[in-house]
Amino acid sequence: MRSSSQETHPWQRRSRSRTARAPAFFALMRAWAAGIVVLLLSQYMLWSAVTEPLSTAEHTGAFGWRLLLFHLPTLLCAFLATLAASRIHPEPHRDRPVPHLVAGLTVPLANRAADMALNWRVLSVEGIAAPTAAVLAGCAIAVVLDLAMDGGRQ
Repeated sequence: MRSSSQETHPWQRRSRSRTARAPAFFALMRAWAAGIVVLLLSQYMLWSAVTEPLSTAEHTGAFGWRLLLFHLPTLLCAFLATLAASRIHPEPHRDRPVPHLVAGLTVPLANRAADMALNWRVLSVEGIAAPTAAVLAGCAIAVVLDLAMDGGRQ
């Protein structure tokens, strides 16, 4: 017969597993919050300092100007948001690659998906491909830099 100290109720076992996942959940939420704040601030600052003052009909007509005014700031914002979220993601959770990538990449990729969903009627092929490539490049550069800052730890 089991002693009362060894017996556990099924609800007690379930609550222990939920509390074990809580720190990982809150670490993920903190990383996403940092990514959202950095993304919104960088988008606002780049829009008001670069894109809005320089956007004229002649500038937006040329691909080089569109690249400079729209797609490079998109790359920079995705880079900053990914790097901020990745660096804020705390140490015990960043040792596992999949949760660490989820923490870093969710904000810029979700922002890009939301932007495409909200503007799908007015997007051209360039309007889909170029910003998506800019976001992916910014995320990739940030992930590589985050790994380099960690000393190449996996």
